[in-house]
Amino acid sequence: LEALGWILVHGVVGALPWFEWLNELYRQAPWATSSDGPGRHLLVAEVVRRVQCAKLRLLDQGWASLGFGYEHLATVPAELDGFLRACRAAAAEEGLPDYATLAQHLGGGTWQEEG
Repeated sequence: LEALGWILVHGVVGALPWFEWLNELYRQAPWATSSDGPGRHLLVAEVVRRVQCAKLRLLDQGWASLGFGYEHLATVPAELDGFLRACRAAAAEEGLPDYATLAQHLGGGTWQEEG
């Protein structure tokens, strides 16, 4: 669900910081067609780590925390911010997420499970 939240952020504010990092990784062909050497795994692991750290920084320190070049992120609506934070908290818990609470963060009505 958190991935959905990041897709929604992209739809609202545009490019996210890690898009350029991922694009650079993808441009570094021929790794995409070569064997799985250790260099490839290290490079992919480093980019994944940078993306994870950027997401944590945005959620922990605020949408303006990445500074110059990313000012547009400060326009993330409070509802979407709340949704992402709730998704992060739900991921730490066992069981199904509280879909009604998540829907409310996005301005949705009440959600009832059939059954």
